[in-house]
Amino acid sequence: DCSAVILLKYPTRKPLDDEFDAIVDKSCLSPDHDSFLSKFDNISYKRPADSTGTAAIASLQKWLANGLRLKGGKDDLGFLFFYEMMTGTCNVKILGQDSTYNI
Repeated sequence: DCSAVILLKYPTRKPLDDEFDAIVDKSCLSPDHDSFLSKFDNISYKRPADSTGTAAIASLQKWLANGLRLKGGKDDLGFLFFYEMMTGTCNVKILGQDSTYNI
């Protein structure tokens, strides 16, 4: 007879102090002036013209020299510019087959 009964007891888990899902953290929703979202109060953005080749290199060189920031900056490029570059909707490429995500 190959039928045997085995009783298994699953051990109880030790309680952990301050588990990640035991704390309700709504700090990202607070109107605190030092919060992450407060940095997006004033976003400036001017979509750059589509360009390839030397025009794209000149634009990229100018933007990098002026500095790129999420809020915008001297060239009015910010979060939306990064978003468009990452999604491929802004066509600033050095070579025609380049991916704007990698630039």
